[in-house]
Amino acid sequence: MTPWCSRTVVRPREDLCETREALHMLVYRSTIAAAIVAGALLPACADPDLPTDLKKSGPPDVTTVTVMSDLTISADPGLGVLSGFEETATFCTTDKSFVSKRPGLVGTPDFRTFQICPDDPTMAAPDTGAVEAAPSAWFVRIVFDELLDPSVEDLLQVDPSNPMSAIFGTIRNTQPVTLRCQNLAGAMTDVTYDGYYVPNGNRNAFPPGPSLFVQPMSQTSVPTAATCTVSIKDTVHNKAGQSVLADQRGSNGEYKFKLAEMQFRFAAAGGQEVDLGDPAGTDGSLEISPKSGFVDLFWTAQVDPSVTTSAIVITAGPNAADGGPNTAVCDGSAGTPVAPARINVAPRMGAPTVMRIDLSPTHDTKPPLWDPGTTYLVTFGANGKVPAKQGSMPGTPSGTIPADLAICFHTTGP
Repeated sequence: MTPWCSRTVVRPREDLCETREALHMLVYRSTIAAAIVAGALLPACADPDLPTDLKKSGPPDVTTVTVMSDLTISADPGLGVLSGFEETATFCTTDKSFVSKRPGLVGTPDFRTFQICPDDPTMAAPDTGAVEAAPSAWFVRIVFDELLDPSVEDLLQVDPSNPMSAIFGTIRNTQPVTLRCQNLAGAMTDVTYDGYYVPNGNRNAFPPGPSLFVQPMSQTSVPTAATCTVSIKDTVHNKAGQSVLADQRGSNGEYKFKLAEMQFRFAAAGGQEVDLGDPAGTDGSLEISPKSGFVDLFWTAQVDPSVTTSAIVITAGPNAADGGPNTAVCDGSAGTPVAPARINVAPRMGAPTVMRIDLSPTHDTKPPLWDPGTTYLVTFGANGKVPAKQGSMPGTPSGTIPADLAICFHTTGP
């Protein structure tokens, strides 16, 4: 009997802060887990050529190309589901000879479902070539209808001196694809990447497989709103040595997508989400601790560390007699401006797509020290912007703060 085991695949990366979720740092290629998602139970360390709906012979076909499009992060207030998880198809085959192998509705480990390709086999991906990838955590997945030759990746041990240490897969040296994106000048340039081969799964699994997982070594090396393409090299083949057919390699830009623009998502005060037009965020009823509360602005891409306080205006006044909010501060008819030197602003530690705002007696003093028993109104000057760490393509929105964004809250008493 084949013993149960699992393989741990560690994605090499240059910057710990550029990984949005631990899921993208450690990907467990456990056949047990994959079998649960796929609805079958397979011995984990046996030859993967077991009964599936995968093709058995002929060149491997490309059924789907997906990109990471999920902008949610674990720091989102009240998320309740796995974040940074959703992939959207930028290509779905309509070739009648193997369209039945492309993924459709798939289930995820947190009991959600995603529609990868339309149920109608004559329909292409709804946003073919125009899917927007999450700028801070983007990757590409190329899904095949057949197992690839395992030589497409290298298998290494995390600790070569320990034969029981985890094994990780890497395509850093095999380089089976070409990943290209626009630079700030608009020219298409090669993007350095790594990734691995995922031999488990089929069209019913999440993520669908078998697949090549391709991720840039640095997500912030590509500007927001940049157009990208991925193409497959002729070195990608099945165990019989048959390469992916030339017309399925994406050499003419068939597998195209773009990075999302740097845009405002929402704000939060004291860990509570504030939507534009939400009275709870403008009437001062939000109550936060003066020593642990923050104002956070959530964005689609990583915030440039050089972000400044020049566009931030904070007005303060004492709470109402009953300890509640001072509504006059909230409507802008009362209050005293806070000295700019007291305003701290920086990317949030561990969540670089969030711009965090707080106060201190002197700049950069931590923890935050809002005045107790005080109502604050946070507004933003005209044309206020929060730049993306990776820059943004010319002529595209780049971190524009909504003109009507205003956040009013009050702190607890002394």
